[in-house]
Amino acid sequence: MLTQLIYRIGLYNLLQASAFTFAILLGIYNSPKCGISRARALNGAVWILISALTGTRLLFILLYPERFPTVMSWFDFKNAGQVFFGGFLGSLFAAIIYTRYHRMDMRDVVDLVAPSLGLGHFIGRLGCFAGGCCYGAVTTLPWGVVFSNRGEYVARHPTQLYEAGFLFLLFLWSLRSLYKRVSLEASAADGSKEAPDVAAPVPGRIGGIYLLSYSCFRFMVEFVRADDRGGFFTPLHLSPSQLIALGTAVVAIAWLRYCYRRAAA
Repeated sequence: MLTQLIYRIGLYNLLQASAFTFAILLGIYNSPKCGISRARALNGAVWILISALTGTRLLFILLYPERFPTVMSWFDFKNAGQVFFGGFLGSLFAAIIYTRYHRMDMRDVVDLVAPSLGLGHFIGRLGCFAGGCCYGAVTTLPWGVVFSNRGEYVARHPTQLYEAGFLFLLFLWSLRSLYKRVSLEASAADGSKEAPDVAAPVPGRIGGIYLLSYSCFRFMVEFVRADDRGGFFTPLHLSPSQLIALGTAVVAIAWLRYCYRRAAA
């Protein structure tokens, strides 16, 4: 029964839905640690989810305009497609508006979101592997994978798994860092003294390092990806994702400088 249900839904769709579900649940669970009520975190998660789905669709349409000849075809969800950076930019836009409207500290929000984003993105990349999208270049390495859905029998880099492995480590680091930040802040509030070599937490640092790390990794892994997104917009033959990764890396560096200056003030 379960096998038949998974077959009908599709493992790709099931994992993508699970990615959003577990990411939201983790964010709601952790929200009180950052001084954010679970009700407000849930409301924010709904807006971010809507914006992420909209962003991932819009960027896909922009990258593949030939697949969407009319406005009505934009809403033909049988012509499915997702671009992570579109969802990321859409959710970032929603998070900025939501936090400003509720007068929340954006530094707390990005630190809260980082582990959830890592967990959800990790599961989502497993879905990409199951669906055979976001595939890599042809390789002779022993861990090459044949994606039979492409109607070919050559081994390719499992770039989905490369990214999933990196994201899982990034998730573990960001979750541990969030709990460490909460512990240090609780100790400071209680008036207890930490060891002199333990630096005070810098709100927003977790989110900034997460974004910078992922941007750098994504830029590099694009060189061994071989789907039809790359090789245009610049004479350097960088893919759209690489161009966005360069931009988000700059934003991450600027954000970290801002957070450290605020913490030192």
